[in-house]
Amino acid sequence: NQNLEEKVKKKEFREDLYYRLNVIQIKLPPLRERKEDIPLLAQHFLAKYSRELGKKMDGFTPEAMELLLQYDYPGNVRELENILERCITLEPGPLITERYIRSYLAEAPLSPYRPSVEVEIPEEGVDLERIIEEMEKAYLRKALEKAGGVKKRAAELLGMNFRAIRYKLAKYGL
Repeated sequence: NQNLEEKVKKKEFREDLYYRLNVIQIKLPPLRERKEDIPLLAQHFLAKYSRELGKKMDGFTPEAMELLLQYDYPGNVRELENILERCITLEPGPLITERYIRSYLAEAPLSPYRPSVEVEIPEEGVDLERIIEEMEKAYLRKALEKAGGVKKRAAELLGMNFRAIRYKLAKYGL
């Protein structure tokens, strides 16, 4: 999934091929912006994988559907499909419960669109400054990678100005 228009501008993709492929453009918002589609998609995938796996699955518990509706799906519809294929494979049935959805969500990387994060604080406590610094470094590295090493673009991706990113990169030796 790459932006071919950008690739054409950078001469990394043939312009003639781009226009041959780009007959009709369909702009589809991400699943996190179309939560009302989740129940219908979930029913579709339930029917598909029940049939493929030869299992009789009747639907979802209310708690399971609520969990599906709360998640932000950074992987979009494919991620929803993967979650449900996993649940249908593992769930003895006849209803999909929250059990396997919770186990998937516990393993899933955090969505950058998630409004809050659940955290655990061990008895011995944590070094919050170090945790914040590690998160900051990870975001800086990822932004630089995504921007192809261009600091100005990385700063834009992180919503900061050039001076701020230059300071942070120097601070962390990146």
